[in-house]
Amino acid sequence: MEQLAVSLFDIDRIPPTLRRNLLQGKLELSNIIRILDKPAVVFTCDLLTAALTCDILRSNDRKLCDSPTEVFIKRSKWSRVPSNTVLTVLGPTNKARLNPDVFSVPEERVVLIPPPF
Repeated sequence: MEQLAVSLFDIDRIPPTLRRNLLQGKLELSNIIRILDKPAVVFTCDLLTAALTCDILRSNDRKLCDSPTEVFIKRSKWSRVPSNTVLTVLGPTNKARLNPDVFSVPEERVVLIPPPF
């Protein structure tokens, strides 16, 4: 199962109000790990919530013309998520879902119903 983590350095750059409102209860701050020689913390919430949170953080970074928050993904091992990668997309019902280009999500079934005669 995939996991997401965020750079501890980047968490310190997030404005306190946004950090509190967006990250409270979603990170395991007591367990700092090293990913690619950088301190990071793992999200403890579900993967969709973590991905949405990362997308919001990176969107805020772009608005502020700041460097993007560094995000890591764990599949078999930890790797860095490219800064231009969007982790969530809108599904057919305008509900957020994990981006299938990034995550190994089951393919959605589309049921075609013929029009009535």
